[in-house]
Amino acid sequence: MLRPFILLGLISVVALTGCATESQILDGYQGRAIQTVLGKAQFEMNCRDLTPVISSRKLEQAAATEPWRANYTIDMEGCGKKARFLVICPEGQDSCISTDYRQFNK
Repeated sequence: MLRPFILLGLISVVALTGCATESQILDGYQGRAIQTVLGKAQFEMNCRDLTPVISSRKLEQAAATEPWRANYTIDMEGCGKKARFLVICPEGQDSCISTDYRQFNK
């Protein structure tokens, strides 16, 4: 019963990404994801000198009718502070969105 949906999903991935692998797609959006979160992190953490670290990244589709999106979890560290940001880069768009922010004690 589930096989047609899985097959449809796989066909969609191949059609949408052409010959690009998941890793290549994520690499392509990663710079934008970091730039998106950098300004927000500098403001939220009150620190200009931050180091970004990608702690996770994945390509997913929320529903069969929605476009694919690259999701990143980016840790920012600097000025004695550490915070984690979640960033979504929707397929086919030139910008990413930072959706969540959590600060941790270092």
